Amino acid sequence: MFPFVAGENFETSNVRNLLLASGVEVSEALCLGIGGGIAAGYQFCPSVPNYGTLLGSGVQMIPRVKMMTTNGAWYRDTFERLGVAVDVRESTGKKGALANLRAGVDAGKLVVAWTTPLGLAQTANWTATCGMYTVLVHGIDGDTVEYSDHVSVRKAGLEEFSAARERVCSLKNRTMTVAVGKKLDWTGAVKAGLRETAGDFVKPKLGTFNLPGLKEGVGLLNGVKNKRAWPVVFPGAKVLLPMRDLYESIELGTGGGLMRPMYAAFLEEAAVLLKADGLREVAVQYRELGKEWTAFAEFILPKPFADIKKAMRKLAAGDQTQREILTALHERPFPWDGGKIGVFLDEASARLGALYDRESAVARDLTEVVGKL
Repeated sequence: MFPFVAGENFETSNVRNLLLASGVEVSEALCLGIGGGIAAGYQFCPSVPNYGTLLGSGVQMIPRVKMMTTNGAWYRDTFERLGVAVDVRESTGKKGALANLRAGVDAGKLVVAWTTPLGLAQTANWTATCGMYTVLVHGIDGDTVEYSDHVSVRKAGLEEFSAARERVCSLKNRTMTVAVGKKLDWTGAVKAGLRETAGDFVKPKLGTFNLPGLKEGVGLLNGVKNKRAWPVVFPGAKVLLPMRDLYESIELGTGGGLMRPMYAAFLEEAAVLLKADGLREVAVQYRELGKEWTAFAEFILPKPFADIKKAMRKLAAGDQTQREILTALHERPFPWDGGKIGVFLDEASARLGALYDRESAVARDLTEVVGKL
């Protein structure tokens, strides 16, 4: 029986549980920071609204680096920085894919499996079909797979699980196991993670997924000329979908506050490890930013939609019955007219603009401190 500790985010929790299975005690916050840390982006996938379903809007805030990467960089970089050996396998065929999965399990290891979230994850929005999801496979018993993410350890049928793996066409049924040695490079790993966060704020690898994307998002919330603006893509009652998805991407699966509180905890640990008081000072700012992001999330899905928020939180905690409840809630008449929606979106844009300014300022402070390490 492998040790399992529930957490806040599937990938940071997976790294933590992989290390725990090897007898290494570590916090989820430290895993976040070593893996590359946070970002501050705004993403819109324009094809999602065309599906005509309640899957969502295609809109989300980006809380951390390496979101939806298809090259395994989150795990690769984390373990490479620590000095942990990894065994990555891929297969284009079902037989080979299952053989690779069984090989890791039979060797007595937790196996990272790349999947899509559909049927496996507790999420309400569009990423349930379009997203990337990694889970830890604990064992295979006949036609049943036991796996975990950040929420719990649970089971799925082998056929269902294999189908979720096959839907990730770019990864060829990827699996990964780790071999953790006795000596890990905590200092080097923490410094590398800090430099990646600071570096991506200064020069993002993908602008949408960091501050340039956030700046663009400010204008999209209440714009009318841009074909990607909310009033254009989500007129009238349709605006509820991006409202809901922004709330989820800020508060659920992140530890709350767009991962800022968790990153602050990492900075506090890093300050002790590296004897760098400046990191502790930046941590205070990120804790405050976390509160501001949570306040924005509460604003973007306010009291008239409290029951939707409640159902989403229960779903994120593992209650699958909430999916039908959410469908019913979305079918109710929308309570605002066009004038109310316009006022709301103007205020939302102004608040997001203030958050962009704060994020930019704190990112500069972080970059300055990291540059002195």
